[in-house]
Amino acid sequence: MEPVSEQKSAQAMSEEQGQFSFERARGVVWVCDLVGSSRYLNDDETASQLEAFLPRFYWIANTLVEVAGGQFIKWTGDGFIAWFNVELHRELGKRADVVLHAADFLTALVKLTGLEVDTEKSFTLHHGVTYEKDALLIHIPHPGGYVSLDIIGRAVVLACRLTSVPSELPFIVTQRDIVEVVSQKGQFSTRFTAWKPTAEDLLRYFKNERLGTSTLYASREYHPPPSTIPAPCLGKDPLRCSQT
Repeated sequence: MEPVSEQKSAQAMSEEQGQFSFERARGVVWVCDLVGSSRYLNDDETASQLEAFLPRFYWIANTLVEVAGGQFIKWTGDGFIAWFNVELHRELGKRADVVLHAADFLTALVKLTGLEVDTEKSFTLHHGVTYEKDALLIHIPHPGGYVSLDIIGRAVVLACRLTSVPSELPFIVTQRDIVEVVSQKGQFSTRFTAWKPTAEDLLRYFKNERLGTSTLYASREYHPPPSTIPAPCLGKDPLRCSQT
C-alpha cells in the first residue's frame, strides 16, 4: 500500500479556508502603470533607483486609493489596479471626479518629487480609467481570516490597455461616459480630446479588439495662448519663470 501523503489536498485546504464568494457590481476602474520600468533594470544604477522608487510608489498609491474611497485590488509590480464602487449610476460623476483628481495628483507628485529618489530622468505614470458596468468581484479567503479581492470585467481589461495609449499630462486615457459626467460637474480642469484609433493602433494597443475603442478620450496638456503668457515667460520653463 502506498503511503498517504501528508500534504493537504487542494479541496481540503479550500474547505478549511473557506470558499470563494462572488458578486456582480458596477464601478470605476483605475489602472496605473509606470512607463518604461523594464528599461531601468538594464543598468545597475537605474535598477537601484527603481528598487528605491517602487516601495514608496506602492505605499503612496495604496494610501491614496484608500483615502479616495476605493479599494486597492492588485499591485502589478510596477503599477496597480484600483476599484471604486458605484452603487447607483447617478453616482458615477462623483466617483469619476475623485478618481481623475487622484490620478492627476499622483502624476504630479511623482513628476515633481520623484518620491525623493535621485534620478536623472523623472519617473512617468500613465493611467487608464474606465466605467465597468458588470464586474465580477471575487472574494478570496486566506488563512487567518484575511479576505482579498480580485476583479474580472471587460472594462478592466480595457483600462489596462489604455495605459499604453498616447496622451499628455497628466497622462490619463478614459471613456466618453466619464468625461461627460465629470464635465457636467465642472470641477476637473484637465482637457480631454477624442482619440480615434487607427487600424494600426487597434492591433498595437488592443490586439485588434474593438470593444470600447470608439469612445476614448485622452488628456491633453493645457497650453495657454501667447497673449496670456507674461513677456518674461515666453520660451521659458513656466515653473522657473518670474511671475512679474
